[in-house]
Amino acid sequence: MSKDNPENSGNSVNGIIDIIRFMSQTDLNELEVESQDFKLSLRRNERQETISNVVSVPASPVHVKENRPIQKAVVSSVPAAPEKKPEVEIYHKVVSPMVGTFYRAPSPVAPPYTKEGDKITAGQPVCIVEAMKLMNEIKSDVSGRVVKVIAENGQIVEKGSVLFLVDTTS
Repeated sequence: MSKDNPENSGNSVNGIIDIIRFMSQTDLNELEVESQDFKLSLRRNERQETISNVVSVPASPVHVKENRPIQKAVVSSVPAAPEKKPEVEIYHKVVSPMVGTFYRAPSPVAPPYTKEGDKITAGQPVCIVEAMKLMNEIKSDVSGRVVKVIAENGQIVEKGSVLFLVDTTS
């Protein structure tokens, strides 16, 4: 952000807003962006799924047009906190052991391994996570009833991402 050209500062702020919006629309938990003039670190609060920390903003003043307040743009991109106790805390979570692409079925024409309402047993395959062109069959670590499929077919998942919620009492 050049001190000589305040217009470039506004463009950088818009870029930061775009980065925050991007992160709020993905499953990324942490993101760092660094340039010559600033360092931006964003971290998602895992419990409330909100952006929790912005660090090290530039020391030079930032000029923003009066009709586009930054705060309004940032607030609108952050999802509201849940009001009731989320299902994730009630049920067992089957999580991804790796980063990759989540697939519900062994092939595009095959039926899914499991769907909501199905009873599953420990060790039963429930999905595939493709990592580096290798198809890794993910098996349930518990027996129970699938309450919810969290991941979307074809979605990139991170290590530790919740894939399924399982009711172990049924």
